Amino acid sequence: MKRIKLLLALFIPFVNGIYAQKTAFIAPNSARQAESLVVSITGTNTNFLVGSNTMQFYYQGSPTNKVVSNNNYSTSNTQMVANLFVQASASIGAYTYKITNSFDGIINGSQNFYVMPDTGTASLLSIDPSEGMQGEQLQVLITGRNTHFSQASQTSQINFLYNGVLTTDVVAFPFGSNDDTHLQAFVMVNSNANFGDYTLRVTNLVDGQMDLPNGFKVGSGNSPTIVKLDPNIGHQNETLTVSVIGSRTQFSQASPTAAFFISGSPTTDIEIQGYQYINDSNVRMQVYISPGAQRGFYDFAYFDGVRVLQKTNSFEVTWPNAIEEKVKKVSSIKVYPNPTASSVHIESENNAIEKVEVYDGLGRLVQTELPEKPNEKVDFELGDINLPNQLVLLKIYTYKGIQFYKLFHQ
Repeated sequence: MKRIKLLLALFIPFVNGIYAQKTAFIAPNSARQAESLVVSITGTNTNFLVGSNTMQFYYQGSPTNKVVSNNNYSTSNTQMVANLFVQASASIGAYTYKITNSFDGIINGSQNFYVMPDTGTASLLSIDPSEGMQGEQLQVLITGRNTHFSQASQTSQINFLYNGVLTTDVVAFPFGSNDDTHLQAFVMVNSNANFGDYTLRVTNLVDGQMDLPNGFKVGSGNSPTIVKLDPNIGHQNETLTVSVIGSRTQFSQASPTAAFFISGSPTTDIEIQGYQYINDSNVRMQVYISPGAQRGFYDFAYFDGVRVLQKTNSFEVTWPNAIEEKVKKVSSIKVYPNPTASSVHIESENNAIEKVEVYDGLGRLVQTELPEKPNEKVDFELGDINLPNQLVLLKIYTYKGIQFYKLFHQ
């Protein structure tokens, strides 16, 4: 008898859990047309964690897809979160809803969900900053009224018009939205862009096409620029301090991100190890040039939190100091062809050549040539030194001393 009572004590709550009235309460319980929102659903006697939950809305007793739920997830048996999207064409009025899962079956909503009219026509208010200069790249914030940027961010397109015609003088790429009325974008102004006012156009599937006449301007000299890097030359395997000199800049107002580029791509040949602000138009960088850095000219880019300021061919990397100091122009010796793929011919006037050493760009000895006897002419082939398209250094030993010559190896 005691065993039967115990079983009943355990079974009755279980049965009540299955057959007790189950309801769901949604908050918030209203949204406007073309709005997306996150809602919290509280259940009574529910088991949201047991299985997958689906949510269906009804308008005037019939199922509808004008209000849809997706990405639902449960935080407990009685708590669920859902992402709702109300179609722009959804009828205004009251909707009912039901939640279904394999354990509870159908759970009826305890109150209506209301669709309200949209608040007005979507429009653009501003773009900030609203001016750029030729060749400039900048990050902008577009502000709208009655817009739905966060809901339509995946479909947003940004264009500019000059004299009423679509143009590629200024191009933009949206990369995120803070909310429905703010859209972030990256803007690039062509180096040959026409000066003057441009119309900003934003288009998406929810708001349609929105124009801001004369919203953006390409100016001729009021925007910040990088004037120069000082010094603008460095040696392989060297650490030095380089000053970035700007005009109309505000270096001290934001944390910088700077980089060197070669052939259009970021490079680690030149490493920026630290920054020191002097004033709004001068910031000093501690720069390290790697031993294997490619010799030649590098572009420089500086991001101040809003704009990307660029200076092309602004910094040159040359030979290591030890080699640079030794290289001299020698008129008494002829080396040809230059450049060369392999063959090297050296002629010296009234000065016999005893030995020729070949050094790579790092100052390493990679080849030695010893004539059978000192001679005013020496011919040899460059060996397999794996130095295509690089300068090599010839160290030429003569009766009158040692001389150096630069040779470009193709």
